[in-house]
Amino acid sequence: MIDSTREEVLDLWHECFDVTPGFTALYFSAKWRPWRARVHREGGRVVASLLLVPYVAVVHGRRVGLAYVAGACTRAGYRGRGIMTRLVASSLVDARASGFALAALVPAGAGLFDFYRRAGFSAVFDLAVVEERDDPRPDASLPPTREATAGEAFAFLSSRVPAGGLRVLHDDADFAAVASELFLSGGAIFAALSPGGAIEGIALAVPDAGKVVVKESAFDTPAARVALSAAVAARWPGYAREWLGVTGGGVASRPYGMARVLDVATVARLYAAAFPFARRLFRVTDGVIPANSCDFLIEDGGARRVRRYANSPVQEMDIERLTAFFARADALHPPYMNLMMD
Repeated sequence: MIDSTREEVLDLWHECFDVTPGFTALYFSAKWRPWRARVHREGGRVVASLLLVPYVAVVHGRRVGLAYVAGACTRAGYRGRGIMTRLVASSLVDARASGFALAALVPAGAGLFDFYRRAGFSAVFDLAVVEERDDPRPDASLPPTREATAGEAFAFLSSRVPAGGLRVLHDDADFAAVASELFLSGGAIFAALSPGGAIEGIALAVPDAGKVVVKESAFDTPAARVALSAAVAARWPGYAREWLGVTGGGVASRPYGMARVLDVATVARLYAAAFPFARRLFRVTDGVIPANSCDFLIEDGGARRVRRYANSPVQEMDIERLTAFFARADALHPPYMNLMMD
């Protein structure tokens, strides 16, 4: 049986995004489920749509559900009428009712960050950018390298997820789709090996517009990092290499994605458990999800709604600022999201 909504949304993607049929076939095979689609119809035709794709996020050491907003788009003749504003708002309400504590997305262009801020999203996800222009010199002392499978890369990267901060996770099926997209685009996965043959570094690299982008990497030693760079350079000699990763250490970065708290009570409890000596009184306003608008007291490792305190200092927080506060509370572990097939 043909899923007509799927075909209409697929057609809308090809109208609105610069994507290949190969990419959309891969993405829809991995991510499309009818119940994830939110659409707006006029005259019986889909004119705007988005997907709510379920992910898991680690928030200060605890796992919660995260709704990833994918493929938000509106047909050209219907833009500027508030259709997507209303569709995003209703989708966030639906996601909270379905038990998701957070939402996240990657704006399709720099100009859309302000649009999503108005829906309560905060630009908390940056990617560090390290550029290399010279090919590493051959060095026999470096760890050996080889190409790795998606399963090997997933196992290695998953074992090195930090416990703190806010981090969006991939499961094995999702990572397999990410790897398939990488291979479809002519990329490869490289592994650096220990003397005993164990993997001690992974890099996912793909050529893009005259350079090679290392979209994700992790390594246990500086030597493994150099070996991976040499392996990428050997595959694409003469290409500049752009390494993306976790921010910090004074490395240049660029905006990547946004997050939003959907359930203030849940996220406040996670913060309180991670910072048991913190005491804060928030007055939260959320113009999209009214249930989040209230006073929250965080103290003694717990969080609860309270009546207004007449003589206590209150931090006034809209939902965008509150999201940024919770996401960046752990100074040692900046918020991180990557490989979202954006």
